[in-house]
Amino acid sequence: RALVILFYVFKLQHISFLFLAFRAFGLFPRPDKKKRAKRSFPRLQKRRAATAANRLFSLFPVYLTIL
Repeated sequence: RALVILFYVFKLQHISFLFLAFRAFGLFPRPDKKKRAKRSFPRLQKRRAATAANRLFSLFPVYLTIL
C-alpha cells in the first residue's frame, strides 16, 4: 500500500516535471517569431498553467480514491 502511494506521488511529480519542461521550451521561441511571441506569450502561458491546474484538480479525487 505504501508502495502504491509512493508510485502515485512519483507520477504526480513526473507530470509536473513534464509541464515545467514544456514551459521551459515555451520560454525560448524561435528568433523569427520573437515579436509575435512577445505579444502573446503571457496570456498563452496563463492559459496553459490554468489548463494544467484544472487537469491536476480533476485527477486529484481519482488519486484520493486510489489511495
